[in-house]
Amino acid sequence: MRNLFCGSKGQALVEMAFVLPLLIMLLLGTVEFGRIMTSYIVVTHASREGARAGAVGASDDLISSTAREAAGTLNEEDISVDIWPSSPRERGEPVNVKVYYEVPLVTPFIGEIITNPFPVAVTTSMRVE
Repeated sequence: MRNLFCGSKGQALVEMAFVLPLLIMLLLGTVEFGRIMTSYIVVTHASREGARAGAVGASDDLISSTAREAAGTLNEEDISVDIWPSSPRERGEPVNVKVYYEVPLVTPFIGEIITNPFPVAVTTSMRVE
């Protein structure tokens, strides 16, 4: 009977039970952070492409479609593009393009720590040529 309670065969199992949830949380949090940063980079690129189209004299519809096409990996229906001032724009004045996207989080418990969906918005300003 004494040998049953003095052994340490279950010690590793108990330690793993304590540590495994923390490791999984850390891994999934890293994956979500990577998804958010990837979306931020894509939204930044879309905003710059839209502002560049506006800087060379494109209409508001063309600016919006250019920004949406530049955000190719994101869901196009969830992208919002705001342009100001509206057409026609004078040479030398700035055109501002704001691209807004909400990144849906896939890890359930991360949504309790940060807002789900996570908002990503980038505004780019360029001078009309």
